[in-house]
Amino acid sequence: MPQEIGKEVIIGLVLAALIVSFAPIEQIIAVYLSGVLGYFFALVFGILMYICSTATVPLVHALITSGMNTGAGMVLLLVGPVTSVGALLVVKKEFGNKILFVYLTTIAVLGLLLGYLFSLI
Repeated sequence: MPQEIGKEVIIGLVLAALIVSFAPIEQIIAVYLSGVLGYFFALVFGILMYICSTATVPLVHALITSGMNTGAGMVLLLVGPVTSVGALLVVKKEFGNKILFVYLTTIAVLGLLLGYLFSLI
């Protein structure tokens, strides 16, 4: 199993360590990502960046530990792996731009809704 997911785990741990080790980054996260802005940051970051589910967990843990809203962390956990470049290209090729837009809109709305509901628990 380390051969299959080892690289992704290392990348996630390195990113998490960088976030937690630098105080300015931690302060920025605590100030700007603890509220509603954190949800939209997680949504945009998750959609634009290819983040596999294995590397996302330590990264989200570091963000939440640094002050990010837990609901926003859930948005990143949900949206990041679902919107991989490969999946988006397949949806676009097989179904076209209109369905790709519906696909991304559905993911965005459900991700934000479920993240918000998660923060209420």
